[in-house]
Amino acid sequence: MNDIMGYVACWNWQILAFNFLIASFICFALPRTLITSSFYVAFFLVFIGCQYITLKRKKELQDE
Repeated sequence: MNDIMGYVACWNWQILAFNFLIASFICFALPRTLITSSFYVAFFLVFIGCQYITLKRKKELQDE
């Protein structure tokens, strides 16, 4: 049961990361202002963080 929950958690983090990547691209496509630029950077950094958590959890599952 824990393996299934682990895979679901990995996929949830992957979906969340993809959503932040899309939000980052949308902010990048909008006209440049201080707000859109800061949101672009923030969403992209959150995307990188989510990808890191996803890869860390996948590695933990593979090690088991």
